[in-house]
Amino acid sequence: MVAGVPAGVRRARRAAADDPPRAAGLRAGRTDRVLAIIASRPGRQAPLAVAERDAVATGAAFRDLFAEALVAVDRLRSEQPDRDLNESVIDELLEVFARRGLQQVPNSGKLDPRLHEVIETVDPSDEHPAGHIVYVEREGFALGERLLRPARVVVAAEAAQVDE
Repeated sequence: MVAGVPAGVRRARRAAADDPPRAAGLRAGRTDRVLAIIASRPGRQAPLAVAERDAVATGAAFRDLFAEALVAVDRLRSEQPDRDLNESVIDELLEVFARRGLQQVPNSGKLDPRLHEVIETVDPSDEHPAGHIVYVEREGFALGERLLRPARVVVAAEAAQVDE
């Protein structure tokens, strides 16, 4: 040990000075191994990578989303409000969100309790048989495989089905 610095540390410093990209790769490799070890422990999750954490902290992770959504907000502020404008802005925002993975829950056909919340039932008819969606009160959305909110629907159902 020279001047309190272990020989292994001195060698690592010399290697880093001689080949900085290789040294950076070794550090990154160690970081990846440490994160993998942490993630493999029961009940533990690996922390966000530094770049991901910084992107979230600085807002960079959402910068494009906010910029595109603010265009729609500006339209609402600058134009006379009417039904056509509202529908246009809604479509624009949903398109922005869809580019980032937001999907609308299917709302036609048969009720799927995993995707739909029944808010009311009505008597079935030829047009709407029992167990089918009659009306959508609020759209539902999923992000990837995760349901963000269920669609709120009115469903055709026999009186006996409701009581069960």
